[in-house]
Amino acid sequence: MEYADIWDFDVERVDSNMTLYARWDEDDQELEATASLVYELDEETNTYTVIDVGEETNIVIPSVYEGLPVTRIQGQYGTGAFARKDIVSVTIPDSIVEIGNNSFNNCSDLVEVNIGESSNLDTIGRNAFSGCHSLESLYIPSHVASIGDSAFNNCGAMRGFVVSEDNETYRSENGHLIQNEGNVLIRGSNNEIIPDGIAELSEASFRRSTISRLTIPVSVTSIGNYFIADSNIETIVYEGSQEEWESITKDSMWDYRKDNIDINFAA
Repeated sequence: MEYADIWDFDVERVDSNMTLYARWDEDDQELEATASLVYELDEETNTYTVIDVGEETNIVIPSVYEGLPVTRIQGQYGTGAFARKDIVSVTIPDSIVEIGNNSFNNCSDLVEVNIGESSNLDTIGRNAFSGCHSLESLYIPSHVASIGDSAFNNCGAMRGFVVSEDNETYRSENGHLIQNEGNVLIRGSNNEIIPDGIAELSEASFRRSTISRLTIPVSVTSIGNYFIADSNIETIVYEGSQEEWESITKDSMWDYRKDNIDINFAA
């Protein structure tokens, strides 16, 4: 809602009967940080990294801790800051520049990740959200320039990604997350249409997807391993001929556990 007439109490004076309305905007308030977060100080940069949390399920990471900026979420195989935790939501402040490898690995109850439009996030590490079976959407802000391998592996409930229009590295079409260079589909949404122009379908990009049908354009030239593994996909509609389909480079386990997939040809 726009407020055209905002009363300036320092200048304006009441000289007739009027009604003033108070406005409180929740977005303007600093959310209270989760008390059980554990931090590690980088003495070279004078910044903090979040490395662990207690039993809370709704997490708010602060932008500042003990007077210094909080800039990273720890990522390390098996010991990401929130790996295997029972968290449901997380609010990530604009100060965070890196979500490390495995940071939210196997957080199967994670539904909501709040990232603001003014976020300085630059890097989402390898397997950062792998195994987040309940995650339905994610905003990719403008500064993100690196997303690691399998960052969203097994995110089968994903309804769609939203990518900032100012992001030069990634985009979203039909809710799918796409790397601009090479037109690589990194992770599919629950939209069954892969847009024309996509050249590469990356490893596990539709793994555990809940859709039953997938349409692949003739622009696709390669398909990675585990592409549709453990998914509900039963039918692939290929918009070219059988000969064109057979010319696509497919990794040996592209259809892992989907040996009976039905492939229909539009041409």
